[in-house]
This record gives sequence, structure tokens and C-alpha cells, in this order.
Amino acid sequence: MDAHFASTLPMGAAGPFGTSADGELNLHPGLPVVDGSILPDLSSKYITLTIMANADRIAHRLAETKANPAL
Repeated sequence: MDAHFASTLPMGAAGPFGTSADGELNLHPGLPVVDGSILPDLSSKYITLTIMANADRIAHRLAETKANPAL
């Protein structure tokens, strides 16, 4: 059995417990979250690949930022 808690740190939400589109916590800039908790809603289908794809997207963005700090 797999449990995914969504919307505990929702992407795009304002306030201290929201995150940016790149998964950074509003309250702690520079600390990315890449699990299912940043998804605003859960599908009724399996979401493992969605979580993995989002984590991969955020990881690529972090790698680009480290390689080119001007981003």
C-alpha cells in the first residue's frame, strides 16, 4: 500500500506553508520540497509517476540554477 499526502505544502499557495512552482518553501527560501505534499490535488489514479516527474523537473531546475546562478 502506498500513501501520499497532498496539499500539506501546496505548490503556488501563499503563506508560510505554500511552495513556489519550483518547490521552494515560502517560509524557507532555498529549501525545495519534491514529494507529493506539494501537489495541490490528488488524482483518483496512481500518482507515483506524477510525483517522480515533478521531482525530476525540480531537480533539473536546481541543477540549472547551480550551474548558472543568474537564473
